[in-house]
Amino acid sequence: MKKKSEGFTLIEVMIALAIFAVAMGALMSAVRNNLSTITGLQNRTMAQWIASNQLVRYHSINAQMPVADRKDKLTYAGREWAIRTVVIKKTDRINEVNISVGEKVGREENYYTTLTGYLSNVD
Repeated sequence: MKKKSEGFTLIEVMIALAIFAVAMGALMSAVRNNLSTITGLQNRTMAQWIASNQLVRYHSINAQMPVADRKDKLTYAGREWAIRTVVIKKTDRINEVNISVGEKVGREENYYTTLTGYLSNVD
C-alpha cells in the first residue's frame, strides 16, 4: 500500500502566494491613503494655527489695517508658509479680515485654510 505524501502541492502554494500578494497590495494601498490623509490634516491644522495666531496678533496690537490685499511669508515649524491677508471695509467702524495660509508650490500659493475675523477700524 502506498503512503500518501504529506505537505502542499505546487498549485496550493502558488494559490496561497497569490492570495497573500493581493492582500498585501490592498494593505499597502490603505496605508498610502492614510498617510496622505494624515499629511493633509497636518497641513490644514498648522495653517489654521498660523491664521489664528495672525488674527490674535492683529487684535492684540489693535492694528488699524487699511483696506488691502497683501501677501507675506512666515517660517513656522521649520517650513515656509504663504499668508494672504485681505481686508474689506464692512462699515465705517468695522473691517473684515480674511487670512489665508498655505504653501507656495512653484509660482502659485496652495492655501490650506482661510480664517475670517473682524477688526475695529477706529481708535
